[in-house]
Amino acid sequence: MSNEERQDVPPRIFSSFGELAKTYAAELPKEKNPALFFAPEIPEKKLQKAIRSYAKDLSPDHVLALWDSTILGSGKKGFLITEKVFYYSELVDKPWVIPYESVENISLAPNESNIPWIRIKLPDRLIETNDGIDIKIFELRDFLNAAIEFHGKSKLSAGGQG
Repeated sequence: MSNEERQDVPPRIFSSFGELAKTYAAELPKEKNPALFFAPEIPEKKLQKAIRSYAKDLSPDHVLALWDSTILGSGKKGFLITEKVFYYSELVDKPWVIPYESVENISLAPNESNIPWIRIKLPDRLIETNDGIDIKIFELRDFLNAAIEFHGKSKLSAGGQG
């Protein structure tokens, strides 16, 4: 679906953040594989390795979804979704910790090769990437906007361009 077509899609309504997470988590990975798990069926070993690798202070009880992007299934790379924070780790970038309520701005903008990059502005840093990213950036933008709106923060633009 093109970005223009996305803007015409009506907003989704969710009764719980768990429902929101389950819907969007399935859309985020570039590769469809069986490595996406939802609480309470998240394998304990994968969850513990993910937390040790890129979400050190996270309680396992708060994880709603885990996606393992590793080839051998270790759980050390991928993403974790909680009700308040999105954790993401891939081979190329430093791990991201994105508290939904701290996001100041989300935008998609092309680099010099006209490839879209995502820019997530937090109070203390700017996350800016597309190199090697294992998740779809338009879908990530949509998920983060939905998470922020769910928590009552609607200052972000619906288009997210610029």
